[in-house]
Amino acid sequence: MSTVAGQKKYTMPIDWLASEKIFWNNATPGNEAAWGPLIPTSLEKMAQESPNWLSDDPSMFGRVQKYFIQNHDLYLFPANAMTGTNDIFMFYEAKPIKLLTLDDQISIDDSLVSGIEAYMLWKMWKMDQEDSLAEEQRVRYEGQKVGGSGGEVGLGLKWRKQRVLDGKWKIDIESYMPFNYSSVNGSAFNNQINPLNI
Repeated sequence: MSTVAGQKKYTMPIDWLASEKIFWNNATPGNEAAWGPLIPTSLEKMAQESPNWLSDDPSMFGRVQKYFIQNHDLYLFPANAMTGTNDIFMFYEAKPIKLLTLDDQISIDDSLVSGIEAYMLWKMWKMDQEDSLAEEQRVRYEGQKVGGSGGEVGLGLKWRKQRVLDGKWKIDIESYMPFNYSSVNGSAFNNQINPLNI
C-alpha cells in the first residue's frame, strides 16, 4: 500500500481479516529501505494521547508512528508529510479465495480439513437420502445438537480464537511503560521503573 501526503485514512484490502504487523518505509535519499514497525493503538488511546489527531493542519504531518484499525479502515498518525510509493507493508490474515472451478486450489490450515470433509459427506449423503449416514457426518461436523458448536465447528471456532493476531493481549497499549522499537532500552530493566514506587 502507498501513503498519500496528508492522508490519515486508508481502506484495508478486500480480503483482510486481521493484522499481525504493519511496517512503514521511511525512505530518504540515499536510504531507500528504512522499514520499521508501526505502533498499534486504539481509537480511545489515540483520542486520549492526541486529541487533535483529526486536524488537517500540515504542521502536524510527519513521520508515521502509530496506527489503529476501525471498520475496515487503517488510520495512520501522524499523516505522512510526503507521498510514498509502496511504503506500507502488512502481514495479515486473509479471507479464503472463492473456488469457481474444480481446478481451483483451496487454501486452509491442515487442522481444518476433517471439518470440510465431514461437511461435504453430510451434504452428499443428504442428497442421496441416506439419512443415517448423513446424520453421522452432521454430528461429526456440528456436534450432538443441531446448529450447535461442538464437533468440527467447535474445533474450528477454537482454532480461530487462537489466531486472533491483533487481539488486545498481543499489543502493549495500556501498560505504564509501553514497548518501543528504538535502539534505547525503554524498559523496567533499565532502572527506569521501580514497581514499588508506582
